[in-house]
Amino acid sequence: MSDPKRLNLPEAEADALLQRLETGTLKADDYQLLVVMLKSWMWLSVVVRHNRISIRELKKLIFGARTEKTQKVLKKKATGKGDAPAKKRKGHGRNGSAAYTGAERVCLKCATVQPGDLCTACGKGRLYPCKPSEIVCIRGQAPIHATVYEQERLRCNLCGAWVK
Repeated sequence: MSDPKRLNLPEAEADALLQRLETGTLKADDYQLLVVMLKSWMWLSVVVRHNRISIRELKKLIFGARTEKTQKVLKKKATGKGDAPAKKRKGHGRNGSAAYTGAERVCLKCATVQPGDLCTACGKGRLYPCKPSEIVCIRGQAPIHATVYEQERLRCNLCGAWVK
C-alpha cells in the first residue's frame, strides 16, 4: 500500500461532510474525499499494526513538519524563566583559603634550602621565593575549625624547577 495523499480539510468542511453523510445527501466531490480518507485510515492502521513507522514520523505525517521556531515568531530570545537574561556564574563553587578568615594559619618553610641557594635539580641556578601553596584542612566539629597550611615554594631561575 502506498503512502496516502496529505489532506488539509478545515473543521467547518469536515462538520458539513458529516452532516451530509448522516442525512444521505452526499455530493459528487464528497465521494472522492471519502475515498482518500478511507485509504489514509487503512494505510495508517497497517503501518501502526506492523510497527513500520516511528512516533516522530507519525507525528510529522499527522500534524505536519515543524517549520517555525519560537525565536523567529516572537522576534526575541525564548527563555523559560522570564525576561531577565541568565548570567553564568564565575568560579568552580569552592571557597578559597581567603574565605576562612578565622582559620589558624601555619607557615611551613623549606627545611633543606632557602631563597638564594643553588638549585638542587640543575646545580647552576639560584632559587627565588614564589607565592606559597595554600592547603585548607577543615575538621568536622560542631563549630567548624579550619587550619590553612602555607607551604613555602622556591623556583630555580635557570631550569624552572620547583622546590618545596
